Amino acid sequence: MRRSGCAMAMLGVLALGGGCGSGSTNGPAIDPGAWSYPERQYVLNELTLPFTAAQARDFGFDLDGDGQPNNVLGELLSGVRSMFTDPQGVVDQVMNEGRIIQLFSLYAQGVAASPTAILWTFLGEPRALTVGPQPGDSFTLDATAGQDLYLGGAIRGGGGSFGDDAATATVVIPLTSTTMVTLTLHRARVELDLGAGGETLESGRLGGAVLLSDVQQQIVPLLDGEMVKSCTARTTGGDPPNCGCAADSGAETIRTVFDRDGDCVISAAEVQENTLAQSLLTPDVTLPAGPGVSVGLGFTAVRAVFDHPAPPARE
Repeated sequence: MRRSGCAMAMLGVLALGGGCGSGSTNGPAIDPGAWSYPERQYVLNELTLPFTAAQARDFGFDLDGDGQPNNVLGELLSGVRSMFTDPQGVVDQVMNEGRIIQLFSLYAQGVAASPTAILWTFLGEPRALTVGPQPGDSFTLDATAGQDLYLGGAIRGGGGSFGDDAATATVVIPLTSTTMVTLTLHRARVELDLGAGGETLESGRLGGAVLLSDVQQQIVPLLDGEMVKSCTARTTGGDPPNCGCAADSGAETIRTVFDRDGDCVISAAEVQENTLAQSLLTPDVTLPAGPGVSVGLGFTAVRAVFDHPAPPARE
């Protein structure tokens, strides 16, 4: 499905990583015969945050069947853009320096049409880069990350659509340029356009829902952890109220937004009572494992080279 003008997405900043897809739980959405199709390999090379209501809608997917796109994260970002110091710059920095390497293998009959297709994704080992991944670059898989993350789908009119309610995805969220969290997306979906004869993936978007419990248990502790790591009030005994956080830093943004009592400590209560956080902590999707918060991201990718395990046995 073609969606012109799509860009990319997430909080303070969200970057794709760790892979996206699902294994056998995708059931009929994966056609095992598609593993015999030609393979094309790609690496994510660009992300853009959804800082307008229109972008939030463009990146979102209808995850609850009401006919409207779900993207709580995008809606939050579009409403609080002015509170962050160049969040797009943080994403660009992370990508340019090669600290997030997201790899894709696409199995399809052709780039214009394929009645069935499979998108297999991997997390790669970080590489020291200066201008981000370039066409034809070689990468190595992260051996500690999942390597069975596949999405079944199809390509029609040069646009690919993958995933279903059983699919899962993994995303990496850079809370700052040095602090990231990995979360699992449920009901994962991916749409993309194949450009330049299959040499690029364009107008890509990835969406799904994160369990509310994962947001609470993983993101909240990292906010205070960034203060510990980056603010002198927490590392060398400095004093409030500025907590020794560097101006225009991610830690300074966290302090400004969440440290309501000025003690240089971000408590769970402060996060839960924060109006910004309440938007992110309000579930809008019901998942089998509990309430979830919707996420919508975008991406582009270029051709790459990497070795990976053999595909599952063909049936």
